[in-house]
Amino acid sequence: MRRPLVAVMYAQTALYSIFVLCMWLLQTTNRVMTVALGIVFAAFSITAVLTHPTRSQDIYHSLTVCRTALDRHSSPYLTTPADAPHDQWSRPVAAWRDRPFLYGPIWALVVSTAAYASSNLGEALIIVKVLCVIALAACGYFFWRIIKDLGYAPLRAQYLLSIFLFNPFLIQTSIVDAHNDVLVLLSILLSACYLLRKHFVLSALFLVVGGYIKYVPWFLLPIPIYCLWRVNGSKARWKIVGVVAAFIALGALLFAPFVRMAQLSAVWRALALIDTQNAPDEYLPGTAFLILLLHVPAEIAKLIGVLIGAFAMFYALAKGRILLAYVLPLFAICFFGATFFQPWYFVWLLPFAALFLDPFEFALLTWFLVTTPEYYAPYYRALAVITAYTVAIATVGLYRRMNTPSTAQVVADRESGGDGR
Repeated sequence: MRRPLVAVMYAQTALYSIFVLCMWLLQTTNRVMTVALGIVFAAFSITAVLTHPTRSQDIYHSLTVCRTALDRHSSPYLTTPADAPHDQWSRPVAAWRDRPFLYGPIWALVVSTAAYASSNLGEALIIVKVLCVIALAACGYFFWRIIKDLGYAPLRAQYLLSIFLFNPFLIQTSIVDAHNDVLVLLSILLSACYLLRKHFVLSALFLVVGGYIKYVPWFLLPIPIYCLWRVNGSKARWKIVGVVAAFIALGALLFAPFVRMAQLSAVWRALALIDTQNAPDEYLPGTAFLILLLHVPAEIAKLIGVLIGAFAMFYALAKGRILLAYVLPLFAICFFGATFFQPWYFVWLLPFAALFLDPFEFALLTWFLVTTPEYYAPYYRALAVITAYTVAIATVGLYRRMNTPSTAQVVADRESGGDGR
């Protein structure tokens, strides 16, 4: 990463921290403030759309693979950038040139459509980025609905929405780098929103659809299914069968344009490559503890992360903490089981972090995500910095919870019908 770009990222985060503090102190809402925030968000979005990806090449890789697959009348799951080494689409792809398309078929359809509708890479990139802006705005809308369903006053609601939408890490990841994680986040927010309104089948279906973008939301499917069974008992079994049938039918329908039955084994081998490039400077402390100190194999560390995440999910559900059930499993997997951690995984958790964390903790989390992990290579320096951030956030959180009612407790009270703050 070039030093001038790193300096810009630090400056953005510093200014954002001041913004969080000012919004927290003002806690005011009126038509002028709402319009002003909307104009600033639109300006940020336009600037981000016109900025080339700076932190990740994922979108370049996806566009190149899909465009090459269209030209070769092949499947993106069986095509790599190396198949078009001299094509202008493949020049920005510096790594993973031997890797095929790795994401779900909905993202393959989106990227293939953008590639087909464009005469060059720049046009395709803008089409995908505009879609990401729309998805991020939709995330803001459904986050707002969740906030309102939890009963927050307009002052607090606007504060929470503004610190979420104006987060520099979110804008960088979702629009500048055009990561599909913003669409994953949208599916999770839709699921949580409709779960709070007791539309459990619809909540589950949004997770099914999100999993066909990037497979992560499928891990959260037990949440709406558990709630459906708890409310309806044995009467829910046919609804659960319907969700499973929709999962299978949608998968067959979406994969059909890209994969023939004879190619399934080759596609499976390609998808198995997702986590094979494990970079030792991209562990979080939990994973490092398992692998470096306990000498646990990487595959076992992943399994431990999944098991801890599953336990955390069902513990939160048993306690009636629905929103926490969306947060804890993904955090546990990232912290203990992600042997190839990337900070944009936290996009899935960011709006919930705005709910559960106090302002200073949320600003610290943003610093952590903006500057971690690749700016601190080699590995041991990275681990030291990541651990320091983790301890700082935990210490601040513990201190505030010992002296004042925590934001997390307020959310818990609102979920259970308590008074809250």
